[in-house]
Amino acid sequence: YRTGEIQATMVDASQLETLKSEFGEGTEYFKFVGPATSGLFFQMEKPPLDELAVRLALSQAIDRDGLNAVVFQGGHQPTTSWVPEISGGHAPDAFNAEIGFDPEKARENLAEAGFPDGEGFPQLTILTIDSPTSKQTAEFLQEAFRTHLNIDVEVEVTDGRGHAARFTDEQYELTLNGWLQDYPDPENWLVGQFETEGSANHTNCSDPEIDQLMADAQFNPNNDERLSDYLKVDELIVTRLCGVAPLRHDGRHWLIKSNIVGMSENLNGQDNAMAGDWAAEYWGLSE
Repeated sequence: YRTGEIQATMVDASQLETLKSEFGEGTEYFKFVGPATSGLFFQMEKPPLDELAVRLALSQAIDRDGLNAVVFQGGHQPTTSWVPEISGGHAPDAFNAEIGFDPEKARENLAEAGFPDGEGFPQLTILTIDSPTSKQTAEFLQEAFRTHLNIDVEVEVTDGRGHAARFTDEQYELTLNGWLQDYPDPENWLVGQFETEGSANHTNCSDPEIDQLMADAQFNPNNDERLSDYLKVDELIVTRLCGVAPLRHDGRHWLIKSNIVGMSENLNGQDNAMAGDWAAEYWGLSE
């Protein structure tokens, strides 16, 4: 890219600060938030994770902005919403007051659950895949829980196949996982994952209000009502931490030469990978 042999390239996320400084954000360096959410998942059949106060304490002990800065060089979008705004969900900061970083509330919730200052809290383990950023994320959470809640959690690292198998078999307590959009509709983010009997519900989220809203929405021909129901489901999942505490929407990073048109102008994230959403018919060279 520097020598002009290529005109556009995805960016190595480990070099973000250097490249932003060298090429200028919005000039040749571009960031967009794709339809992907990562979070801390709870196995809700494992006590004490079946208690909302415990899940709240863990979520409120996490500085999402700090995590993004320390582990990802600011490369992602911190969030407390599960469904991304571009996919019909809430704004990234919509639920900061309910589940966002607040160490004092976190300690109060932990005490309410019967573990004042972490006393008597059982040993939990965060399961993560063997990648640098995943391990660093787990270690960041481990330190946050130790610092703000006075509890120790372990980190267990496995390969991707092992992680997927453990998640599907529900053989975990806490784990780092996420969702990447298959098609641009909030339905894709919810159906199967959060109903009590959902085929992909491996957190054992079970909430009658969520179940009813999902049933009402899934075959409703009134699109406004359908989307409104799904928006409410997103709110309930997050505020009740029904299986997941969202942490970030994944960022995508590109270098694009200033004489290229049609790529940066079409960065809307729907394909979650390539600048311009593969719309090569819009690409070209400026005069």
